[in-house]
Amino acid sequence: MAWDYQREEQAFEKIPEGTYRVRIDDAEMTQSKAGNDMIKLTIAVSGQSRTIWDYIVFMPDNPSITNAKLTAIYDSFGIPEGNMKLSDWAGKVGAAKVKRDGDYEKIHFYLSRDKAASLPAWVEGRTQAPGKSLLDTLDDVVPF
Repeated sequence: MAWDYQREEQAFEKIPEGTYRVRIDDAEMTQSKAGNDMIKLTIAVSGQSRTIWDYIVFMPDNPSITNAKLTAIYDSFGIPEGNMKLSDWAGKVGAAKVKRDGDYEKIHFYLSRDKAASLPAWVEGRTQAPGKSLLDTLDDVVPF
């Protein structure tokens, strides 16, 4: 088979820094490079087409860090404290501060439910066209 290959650069749209509703799309138990148990979270961001990965590393030598991260997740997503059944975590919506780290986004911290109360409700996928404000996008799709 002949193919006329031409290099295509992939342009990923960046998630602007800010506070968002976020959803746990997947949570899986795995191991860190150092060999510690950890939970790998696949996080969807409201109104965005990209996902963010976040990690909860179980550090036996410093359990307060691990427990603080678990507490933040339980408080943000409404997961009962101590629930480690990761299949229960999938689909839960919480909120987080997203920051840029070089070319990538990361979860800076999770917001408790009371601190996230003023955020807009979860929105699936992209809510606005690139280079347009949300109001401009709504003008394009709302017929009245």
